[in-house]
Amino acid sequence: MAGIGFLEKPVISGIKKIIFPNGITVFLEELSDQEDVIFLVGIGTGSRDEPSELQGINHFLEHIQFRSNCFRTTDEIIEDVEDGGACFNAGIDFDSTMVYVLGSSRYLSRNIRIIYETITNLEYQEQEIENDRQEILTEFRSYID
Repeated sequence: MAGIGFLEKPVISGIKKIIFPNGITVFLEELSDQEDVIFLVGIGTGSRDEPSELQGINHFLEHIQFRSNCFRTTDEIIEDVEDGGACFNAGIDFDSTMVYVLGSSRYLSRNIRIIYETITNLEYQEQEIENDRQEILTEFRSYID
C-alpha cells in the first residue's frame, strides 16, 4: 500500500491516529479552545504515479474536484460550503493528493458530506471540464514565460 507523503511523518503529541478496517487512516486532534475544524482527506497518489502519456492528469483532477457532480451543481457546492463561513481547497504533490475544508464545527457533518461527494464523483459536465482545461493550459503557459 502506497504511503501518503504528508501523513508519513511521526504523529505529533496529542494527535490520535485511527486506522479503520478498510484501510482509511484518520488523524484526529481535538482543540477544545477552537471553534473551527479542518477536515482533510489524503490520498496516496500524486504526480509520481502518472503514466508519461497522462502527465498532469492529477493536477487536472484537482481542478475539477469542486465542479458540478451527480450530487450538487458547482454553485450549490460553493454556496453550501461558504454559507457556514468555510473554505475548501485541494492540492497535489509528488506522492499525495489532498482535499480539505476548513470551517465551523457546527457544519462539520455537512462539510464532510461535501468532501465525500467530491472525491467519489465520477460525473462531470463537459463544458466545465473544457473550462478547467483552458485554465490549466493558461497556468502552464504562465510558468513557461
